[in-house]
Amino acid sequence: MWANTSWNAYPGILQHRSAPPDIEKFAQRCAALVEHLEKVRKYTCVRWFNITNEPGNDWSWWMDSDGKTVDITPALRATARAFAHRRLKAQLTGPDWTNLPALDLTKIDFDDTLGSYELHSYWEDFSTAKMGESGPEKIMAAWADYAHARSKPFFLGEYGTMNYGWQYDHPAPGGYLASLKGAEIILRGLNAGVDGFSRWSFTNRGHVDGQWQLINTWDVQRGDLYKTFRPHPNAYLLFGLICRLFPLGCRRVKLTVETRPMTGHYLVSAGLISPSGDLTLFVLSNTEQAQAGHFQFPKDFSGPLYRYQVTQADKDKPFRPRRPKKVARNADGSVNEVFPGLSLTAFSTRKLGPRERGLV
Repeated sequence: MWANTSWNAYPGILQHRSAPPDIEKFAQRCAALVEHLEKVRKYTCVRWFNITNEPGNDWSWWMDSDGKTVDITPALRATARAFAHRRLKAQLTGPDWTNLPALDLTKIDFDDTLGSYELHSYWEDFSTAKMGESGPEKIMAAWADYAHARSKPFFLGEYGTMNYGWQYDHPAPGGYLASLKGAEIILRGLNAGVDGFSRWSFTNRGHVDGQWQLINTWDVQRGDLYKTFRPHPNAYLLFGLICRLFPLGCRRVKLTVETRPMTGHYLVSAGLISPSGDLTLFVLSNTEQAQAGHFQFPKDFSGPLYRYQVTQADKDKPFRPRRPKKVARNADGSVNEVFPGLSLTAFSTRKLGPRERGLV
């Protein structure tokens, strides 16, 4: 949420970066917006509300006239009160800190105001670390444990990598390698206990910190909307492969992909069971070399199995719908697979045709 109003901004600073001098008015406006969405527009999908973007940095949002960061806790408390007074279903999420900071309990004095915890992560320095052993994964696990101990979910409200380039209309954030790394963040995050992921940004114009968009809507050269909106290559395909098989309400399941020789840290995997009972295993290969793997689903999932896959052959190509391929199993129900280098594969008991909606 960006306030971006001249009437409730500190002088001498860009209004969209300003903290609100009048916190009560800010809180009431936030509550009025959500009340309109819930009670007038009848939206049922508004579950969480974030009061600001990436506070707490000398370059970011929620600042005063001197360019100093302002404590967000008073605004969280005021907004939580306003939501409760109007009996809104949506809850606050936050603190929306970026760069995946380590959990520091001395900085958390707002737990009673939040319904969920949420951070941003553009730190993807996994190299080829085994799952769970990298610094970012340990930080995600600590935050997830802290939130879950309070019966609250933990989300990554933004994630990605800028290691391949960024700023203005740089194509790298939507390129194949960055998009694959984004998928790796999701899989490692799932194993660390993260409950949900939101990519920034689905409909970015493509000239705000790079081409992060999933849908191409804006012609940067002409400064106008495209007449036809199309999926952004790489980003849409890799994010979409996960999203179609990752509905709301999934639960994690531990599935091991064995490799020979034992180079399993080059394969990153995560398993999910959907509310409808479909089991899906995601496997990402993060090196140039193909990797042989072996896995087995639990006996309760002995039926047909289907493969969905994105490889380097799809790099930079326009999106095209594709059909899953049936997977051959061994006599004991296990699967042997060679995973292409720098690829994302999903094995699922659910068969989704190219025109079918994803699991919801």
